[in-house]
Order: sequence, then structure tokens, then C-alpha cells
Amino acid sequence: MASTSQKAYKTLIGMFDRINWVYDKYDDKLLVETGMKSNDLKINFKIYIYEKYDELIVISKLPFTVSSMRREVMALAVCMINNSIRNGRFDYNINEGELSFRCSSCFTGGELSDQTAERMVMLTGGTVEDYNDKLYAINDGTMSLSELEKILNK
Repeated sequence: MASTSQKAYKTLIGMFDRINWVYDKYDDKLLVETGMKSNDLKINFKIYIYEKYDELIVISKLPFTVSSMRREVMALAVCMINNSIRNGRFDYNINEGELSFRCSSCFTGGELSDQTAERMVMLTGGTVEDYNDKLYAINDGTMSLSELEKILNK
């Protein structure tokens, strides 16, 4: 009999098949890798079913490394953005300059629905699309924290 996490993984794969989405799957890791087109930077996803906690985790690593000269400013920008979003969060490794967006949902005691899996992937893609250009602009110095604050307060 399949575990709750294995059933969730099957639901996730079924959702991608239903919407004709191209993906790579790694059954032994309960992992799916995929991506989507963006208006600016490419959006890639890793979608895990974390068996230990019956949790779906969607992670999108941003395709640039934060300049060592901009890492402290980026930390403030990430805090500002995280304070303005409801679901998910940006993770930032200040030592490595790596940025990613993470969204998760626990399905312990239940089952992962097709609709929940799709919403999480779309939410992640939409949030990354909304903010990746701003984070990139903070990184290259073409946007200030005060400009970001004005955008976030609209």
C-alpha cells in the first residue's frame, strides 16, 4: 500500500500531466524539476514531497548570485518583500549570495489535492515573476531600497 507521500507524489505528477506541463521526475526522491517562461528571468522549480512531514515544498532558485558588495542591501530588500507577501517566502543565503522562493503545504492526516498542487506551483511562479526583476535591480544597483518600498506600498 502506498504511503500518503507517495500518493501525493502521484497526484503531483497527474496534475502536471493534466495541464500538459513538461517536467523531469525523480521517483526515488519524490522530486519534480520544471520551469516556466517569464517576462524577464527564467523561472525554475524543484518540487519535493517531503515524506517525513507529509509536506509539499516548491522551491524556485533565482538565476543569479548576489554581488558581494550588495549582500547587506539585499538582506534588507528580502525582508521588505517577505513582509509584503502572504504565502511563501524568499530565502536568502547571505554568505553565498543565493536567493530562492519557497512555498510549502502540509497534508498530514489528509491527501494532497490536484488543485492545491497546481495553486502552489502557480503561486510560486507568480510571486517569483513579481519580484525577480526587483531583486535583480537591487543586485545591480539600478533600484534603491526606497524605490522598492514605494513599489511595495502601492
